[in-house]
Amino acid sequence: MTSNEQASELAPVQFPRSGGKKAILWLDTSQVISAGVLMMAFLGLVIMAGSGIVPMWLTVLMMVVVLAAVTVVITNVANRPLPWWIRQRYRAWRRRGQGQDSFVAAEPSAKELAADEEAEQSAIEEGVPAPVRLRLPGEAAELRLYAAPEGQCVIWDPVVKTATLVCRVAPHGFRMAEPEDQGDIITNWASMIDSLHSEEGVIAVQVSDTITTASAAKIRAAYESQVETATEHGKQAGETLSSLLHSDYLQLLSGDRAQVQHDNLAGITISQPMVRDQIKSAGGGITGMLTVVTRLGQLFEDLLRECSVDVQQWLDIDELATVVRRGFVPDEAVAISDGKLAVTASTAGPMGVDEEWDKLRVDGAWHRVMEISQWPTRPEKPGFMRFLNGADFPHVVTQVFRPQGTAAGMKHVQDRLNDQHSAAAIRGQLGQAEKLTDMAVDDDLVRTGAELLAGHGMAKFTGLIVISGATDDELETNTKRMISGATRAGCELRTLYGQQWSGFLSSAIPLGRGLIKASK
Repeated sequence: MTSNEQASELAPVQFPRSGGKKAILWLDTSQVISAGVLMMAFLGLVIMAGSGIVPMWLTVLMMVVVLAAVTVVITNVANRPLPWWIRQRYRAWRRRGQGQDSFVAAEPSAKELAADEEAEQSAIEEGVPAPVRLRLPGEAAELRLYAAPEGQCVIWDPVVKTATLVCRVAPHGFRMAEPEDQGDIITNWASMIDSLHSEEGVIAVQVSDTITTASAAKIRAAYESQVETATEHGKQAGETLSSLLHSDYLQLLSGDRAQVQHDNLAGITISQPMVRDQIKSAGGGITGMLTVVTRLGQLFEDLLRECSVDVQQWLDIDELATVVRRGFVPDEAVAISDGKLAVTASTAGPMGVDEEWDKLRVDGAWHRVMEISQWPTRPEKPGFMRFLNGADFPHVVTQVFRPQGTAAGMKHVQDRLNDQHSAAAIRGQLGQAEKLTDMAVDDDLVRTGAELLAGHGMAKFTGLIVISGATDDELETNTKRMISGATRAGCELRTLYGQQWSGFLSSAIPLGRGLIKASK
């Protein structure tokens, strides 16, 4: 390799170390406040013990209980406060006791039918097609699908008041591009995030890569069936269309090797309260909302094109329904593509869901949702995500970007630096040496601050991975393979304990529910 080629290669990237904002030492604000209140209670008990108002044995017992509570409050497990884990376990136990951890599809209730009729009447009055409700468990049952004037499906969430558009995209080969072209793509992608932050109403961008697999034998049988059907209708297909391509395709599908298919989707989520004035200017009501959302979707498409990503199509209601169904049961992907399984918005939902502490089962398919808790802290070249979405088993890799801008980023970095310096001062008074991890975090914050001062924006990243399997054992095997791939990518994964269903809705299906809450 020549020196010019070496100079033109992209520099490795390095992400800041994750970790919540700490108030004192390893304690966050909630832990400090809780521990402070408990210690004040302990001092009150000491005073009561000296006054003799309460029997000594009872005072000592209460003091022991308070000290035990302080220990629980200040203890961290897996980088989270122990009370957080206790709260999650309690919620899971309560949901199970109330039967909220399982779902069986049923006929719409009278309340749902009345709400659907009201929404339909409102749409008719404004001259737009009536919305369709997705029959999903929990809050997601409130989602309604509207058809924009050009056919795009607008996912309206009346709970958090957001509207989402989803498109199928075809990214150009990043790894095959020249280094300078790769650099341009990365720069344009960062510029797109900054541009969306300056666009009022855009609160998140969600991109996902859905990987499904099918045996070569199943694909060959589906192909031969399609050729036979086309021939019966007098159309050229298969060998009559091109004997060479037909032969090569059958050769490719020989044996029973797993064939991997990728479906790349991108979605943009808009907060309705933040664009209320624009909606009024566009006519108000549903019509105004669809107009504003469509305009922002066109802007998103233009920005994606600058990032060497082509928008193949904006999903309509039927296309979104097939994507939703495939997310629930990946093994049905071939049948859906072949037309053997018809899916509509009203039938895309699951027949049954059973949520457990660290996994869930949907219509016979097992899933586990994991979060990318730490992006690479070691230098990695762009393209490291191939270790996450390159495996040959069903899974979905989703990234949610929430633009924040430069000012919010600077405030975040400055607050973190203040926390680090305060903790260092306390450790100095206690005679403790500075930890190596704290030194590394300081370096990360200084580097991030320098990038912000250089004019770069900031965005919050959430990485979610849904691992699927036909059986529980297959799910465990695929989970181990995914963790191995994440290690090669320099990432750390963490299971979303007690949050499997909400995490699944945020990642496996593109509904704009990327664990975000819109501003009311």
